[in-house]
Amino acid sequence: MHRFYNLKYLIICLIGTLLIFHITSCQSSQPIIDVVSYSDEWAKVSEILDNIKPPSFPNKDFNIVDFGALADGTTDNKSSIVAAVDACSESGGGRVVIPAGVYLVNGPIHLKSNVNLNLSKDAVLKFGVNPEDYLPAVLVRWEGTRCYNYSPLIYAYQQKNIAITGEGTIDGQAEKFWYLWKLIQRADKDDLREMGKNLVPVEQRMFAAGHFLRPTMIETYECENILIEGITVKGSPFWTVHPVLCTNVTIRNLTVEPGKSNDDGSNPESCQYVLIENCSFNTQDDNIAIKAGRDQDAWIENGGRPSENIVVRNCRFKGETGGITIGSEMSGGVRNVFVENCFMDTIGIAFYVKSNTDRGGTVENIHYRNIKINNSNRDVIRIQLDYKGATAGKYPAMFRNFFFENITAHNATNGIRIFGLPGKSINDIYLKDFTFGKSQNAAEIYYVNNLSMENVELNMVSAIQEEYLAGNASEEQQDRLYWNDLPKVVQKTFLQVINSVVDSASEVPVAAREDIKRAYADNPTITIIEQRRIKDQDVYQLTKIFGSDNIVARIAHDGTLLE
Repeated sequence: MHRFYNLKYLIICLIGTLLIFHITSCQSSQPIIDVVSYSDEWAKVSEILDNIKPPSFPNKDFNIVDFGALADGTTDNKSSIVAAVDACSESGGGRVVIPAGVYLVNGPIHLKSNVNLNLSKDAVLKFGVNPEDYLPAVLVRWEGTRCYNYSPLIYAYQQKNIAITGEGTIDGQAEKFWYLWKLIQRADKDDLREMGKNLVPVEQRMFAAGHFLRPTMIETYECENILIEGITVKGSPFWTVHPVLCTNVTIRNLTVEPGKSNDDGSNPESCQYVLIENCSFNTQDDNIAIKAGRDQDAWIENGGRPSENIVVRNCRFKGETGGITIGSEMSGGVRNVFVENCFMDTIGIAFYVKSNTDRGGTVENIHYRNIKINNSNRDVIRIQLDYKGATAGKYPAMFRNFFFENITAHNATNGIRIFGLPGKSINDIYLKDFTFGKSQNAAEIYYVNNLSMENVELNMVSAIQEEYLAGNASEEQQDRLYWNDLPKVVQKTFLQVINSVVDSASEVPVAAREDIKRAYADNPTITIIEQRRIKDQDVYQLTKIFGSDNIVARIAHDGTLLE
């Protein structure tokens, strides 16, 4: 039972240095504290845009058909495309033209300076799904940590003036194979994170043959002057458009269609001067996720860089998770982000800023205005310093200066949810002209210092610190079942279920499928294990969630597969 407090108590809390509150039922139409000048902040956008100029290219075309490419959907065209890219770059630059047709590419395309990879209307680049074709490993950031991994499907390293343009489609075919690696990535992911925290030399972070970290779709690493325009991208194995440590990036009129899991639409990471405009995102994961590296590996003193001076405008969003997300990999810092004139159809969390107490870094000067949201299945705004319940680390991030203006949300499960920490408040949040339609829960806000609301309908506040702290319990639960708790015959049956799913990827070489089976059997992680008594026998329901695909099996105590 909540205790409710009057408006006078609310004002005292908001003016004080620490704010812990839960909003449930009333209105606030006047600013509680002085509102900063939004117009002064938005005047910075023109300065940012003055520093973003798309690259230009010589008027020369290199048609891949002239280098032997065949649009039959079965011939491997990698060598023809590589030859065209090389010829284009060596001659001073121009367009590498992919004419209409379906072109199989078994392995990555590595772009070079002054090359514009141009996909004509009805052209499709379809990438093969044999992991061996994406070796040797190249330098990437994988979930914010540097390492050598399987090559992104399209990759560029330390190049200038590069582009991917046109009206064609790039298909990563994640549904044919790559998504299965999420079943077995946990050990490699944990190893890589420890390497990043301990600053193991990057050259020793080798995750090639025998490892299972999915490659990104398009990754430009330490590049300058980048243009991605007009194309459609689908079936990404992992993050879709991922510029890392880049300067002067324009992403325009891009369409991203769903992959299978972790298919973020665009992830500018530790990039400066980025424009994302007139794009359409529909993903299983975040639509746009602004990143800046993970933990110690990305701290400024260790060579990390912030993401800064980023403009997102006139885009459409649809997805399962976040619309505009910042973090959780943000250790190098994120600042000066401006998002305006966008529409979100059905989204999980419209505006999501997340970190935890291992990250360090600062997120500041983040601006949103003129945005309409049709449906938000989770929250309209979520800002949290305790992502995935991680509150015990020594390096909480600094969050400050968030501006929201002229936001309309028609339907939302939750309105505003902001989670600071007892020892680390979130500072300076400004909301102006915020309109909610239907919302089951108006707001829930803890440990915020300096909140301003002008023309925002919110409800009464009650202080319930205990409820918040209780919600940050560890994932270790008293009575929870784990793999080793299961009878051996039940384990064997579930492994047979996993193997049948893996073998359904019939286009993938047998060796790659056997690698997955062995790796999963060595470390069989299960998302949920439930034990039930049905018709006088013990029955185990095992659920493995990985992206949009869930494996659910009911297995009797004697190992019989029931469903």
